[in-house]
Amino acid sequence: MRRLALALGVVAVAVPLAFAARADAHAVLESSFPAAGQVVAAGRSASVVELRFDEAVEVSLGSVRVVAANGHRVDLGRVYHPGGASSRVAVGLRSGLAEGSYLVLWRVVSADSHPVAGSFTFSLGHVGPVAAGAAGSSGASVAVALGVDRFVGYVGLVTLLGGVVFLLVCWPAGWAVARARALLWGGLAAAAVSVVAGLALQGAADVGAGLSQVADVAPVRALLSTRFGQAHVARLGLLLALAITLWAVTATRRTGRRERLLSGLLLAELACLVGTVAVEGHAAAGAWPTARVPLDAAHVAAAGVWLGGLAMLTVAALPAARRAISAVRPVDARVSVGVGPAGAVGVAERPAAPAAEDPARAVTATVARFSAVALGCVVVLVASGVAAAWRQVGELDAITTTRYGQLLLVKAALLGLVLCFAAVSRRQVRTHTMRSLDAAGTTTAARWSLLARSVRAEAAIAAVVLAVTAVLVATTPARAAYRPTQQRTVQAGPLTLQLTAVPEPARSLDVHVYVFGRDGLIIDVRELRAEAEQPAQHIGPVTVPLLHAGAGHFIAERVLLPHTGTWTLHLSVRAGEFDAYSADTQVRVR
Repeated sequence: MRRLALALGVVAVAVPLAFAARADAHAVLESSFPAAGQVVAAGRSASVVELRFDEAVEVSLGSVRVVAANGHRVDLGRVYHPGGASSRVAVGLRSGLAEGSYLVLWRVVSADSHPVAGSFTFSLGHVGPVAAGAAGSSGASVAVALGVDRFVGYVGLVTLLGGVVFLLVCWPAGWAVARARALLWGGLAAAAVSVVAGLALQGAADVGAGLSQVADVAPVRALLSTRFGQAHVARLGLLLALAITLWAVTATRRTGRRERLLSGLLLAELACLVGTVAVEGHAAAGAWPTARVPLDAAHVAAAGVWLGGLAMLTVAALPAARRAISAVRPVDARVSVGVGPAGAVGVAERPAAPAAEDPARAVTATVARFSAVALGCVVVLVASGVAAAWRQVGELDAITTTRYGQLLLVKAALLGLVLCFAAVSRRQVRTHTMRSLDAAGTTTAARWSLLARSVRAEAAIAAVVLAVTAVLVATTPARAAYRPTQQRTVQAGPLTLQLTAVPEPARSLDVHVYVFGRDGLIIDVRELRAEAEQPAQHIGPVTVPLLHAGAGHFIAERVLLPHTGTWTLHLSVRAGEFDAYSADTQVRVR
């Protein structure tokens, strides 16, 4: 039991991170041509607008619009991948564009199926007025509907996967229980409805439409050409195959070769179903997909077997055992129960009835097998999830300062609460021995009812965890969202330079520099220049255009550097005609 308690402690820390394995960063615009804010020299009219992202993006549902100051579009309309590069998107421009400023509104679909949008301006010849406009958004209604759909789909897949494994491995007699069969069919129906509704809702979200346009078939038709759409179609086909196999299993449950064949077919179909979840996300699009996809699939399978088994135990196995014990066992039966790892239930008893007729003995074996299965699932969850989750957090400060990290903390609290219920159940069982229970007049059926209530509470909290997960997978991970303000103080001769780098979208920075004299007061200087470079990557130097914004204050807005990572800033300051000093510092571009 001490080892069991230690394992539960490890799970309390590691499993919250493990549940985040599927989420990954949305696509980020790294650079563009023309660049944001760039003034293209007169006579060198741009013929194309090109966007470069940090990962592959879909354009079948996206758009890139270039709008002149009068509100008229000047792009040719067809968005394509230049040179076949899936991380680059381009649109042609009309010839003979007038001088002035142009607004670029872009919208693409990232590898994790989430739409990403933004806008920037560039100018030809000189800066001029800019058309009013913003990148389209599908609004909160579609986002909420997608979150609900994901939750329903997760519940359905978990119930189906864990329920089938529970019946095959832990409770073969449960195939004959009506409530167990109803739970499986309910999970399958929920998963199928989620797939169909998800295609319609995702299509509307990807084109920036509202709920009123969910029934439009054009976005869905375009979505079917993407990896997300193809994974959903495959999932729908597998659910149909599972329905046929489940019907065959529940209609004619016999021992022998037919049973083994159907059981193997069920497990194979479930494995393929898990695969469709893994390949639609970032695991298949990021680096090392051949390693990440199986790891992601193992994570999803372990979570499904554990939580789905807990649901089957709560809804079908324990109620059936309680009814059977009440009908067969005498009032003074000797039964003790305990809660094992990850919410699994263990039972040890001294049957009053013969072993062959004792239903408590059968459920004892069932929950003991589930305890072993649940422990194995926890090990897989920790192994597959911790590394993947940490990849999405990156830094400890990002846990508390980003929405993604805060959701992880919520999940940690919820899963800790699940383990607390398990601990309370064990403590109650240990405190109230058989003699004290008998002396108090507590019946065996009442003790089973107490156990069932505890397990139901664990299952209910697990359902909330799935709801948080449905929100988490649509949230930009902490590693991408975490953009802390960086402050540096360096000495340039007798002068002190205080630099503040404020992160902006599209991996750019707003830079502020203040100059202080020997007495610690701000002093004005003739000039301050800055250059950035990455010597290890042989990038740079890149001029940082600092503008004089006041006495001793220089700023550079939206400094877009061509690469992420740590950059060295070379600062050169002229305090007087013959007084020049220099200093170096470093900033990180995310």
